[in-house]
Amino acid sequence: MASTAGKTTLDTEEDSGLATKKQKTSSGEANQSREKQANGHEEKNGSSLVKESNVFERFKFTKLLKADPSRKTAFVQGTFDDGSDAMIILEKLAFESDSMEKMFQSEALGQLAFKNDVYHNYLLNLDPKFNATKATLIYPAAQSHFEKHMPQIMHIVNETAEDYRDVTEPYLKTSKRFDTKWVDNILDHEKETERIVFEDPDPETGFVLLPDLKWDGSNVDSLYLVALVHKRGIHSIRDLRGFHLPMLQKIQDEGLSAIKKKYGLPPSHVRAYFHYQPTFYHLHIHFSNVLFDAPGRNAEKAHMLSMVISNLTMNSEYFTQATIPFMLGEKDPLFQLYKDKLEDSDNVHNQTETKK
Repeated sequence: MASTAGKTTLDTEEDSGLATKKQKTSSGEANQSREKQANGHEEKNGSSLVKESNVFERFKFTKLLKADPSRKTAFVQGTFDDGSDAMIILEKLAFESDSMEKMFQSEALGQLAFKNDVYHNYLLNLDPKFNATKATLIYPAAQSHFEKHMPQIMHIVNETAEDYRDVTEPYLKTSKRFDTKWVDNILDHEKETERIVFEDPDPETGFVLLPDLKWDGSNVDSLYLVALVHKRGIHSIRDLRGFHLPMLQKIQDEGLSAIKKKYGLPPSHVRAYFHYQPTFYHLHIHFSNVLFDAPGRNAEKAHMLSMVISNLTMNSEYFTQATIPFMLGEKDPLFQLYKDKLEDSDNVHNQTETKK
């Protein structure tokens, strides 16, 4: 469901949580969609979830996994009355400049916390329509969903080409991380077709551009979109070669052009980048406003699209040879495969420090 002011949004994992813009659908699909809305529910993985505001009344709180004061987010674990595990991600929406004047014209009740000279600190209770909270529901949720958001010790792994070939890639193939059915649903126009922002349908070099779940879809200051490539079998930047350059160049040019046309944001105001390791293993590119403190834009996670293009232009096999660092938490099963290497690296560092 799309985010609107004063309402709580509800996104399911199968639908990927990615908000997209409306595209043409057949009259049959439209009728089916209206019929589902009329029935008030949507089938998901064999279970039924009522799409009503009171759906959260059925949610039973288990524990708070993590709260992030800087991003105003909370990750909550719980269950529904059918016994299924679920996770709710709560996020305070960013203020919109267009609503500022109306916000102060509304009944904003302020309670003075303290006063010191010219400084007054208030707790302000705003009208609910200016104080919306977005809720992303993952249901049914797997243990991996909970572990991803649990506090854990993090490490930086400097993954060599040999590490990827001998450790990372075999693990990914035997795990379920290459299972991206929800991405296929979007690319095949089985899900979320009504919300696509831009699409190039070429099966080799085309892509679908749509807003990420972390964006409310309206506040350009926090703009955040994702481009999903149509080409199957490209899991991450490790799979990129020189012959992928036409696809990457097209995503950069057409993606930035579409963002400027729809949102009025010029290319120099947009950050385009990959994540490594990615959250899901179907090649995708992130587009965010440079003003937005987007998750995963840090040095050990983000790889700028322009730099990826440049590296492949200089060396078509760059990503088969490069050492690529990434963050790895101790709760991730992949950590156990890198644990000995990390311990050896730390021991070498400690021995070097002792000799100084």
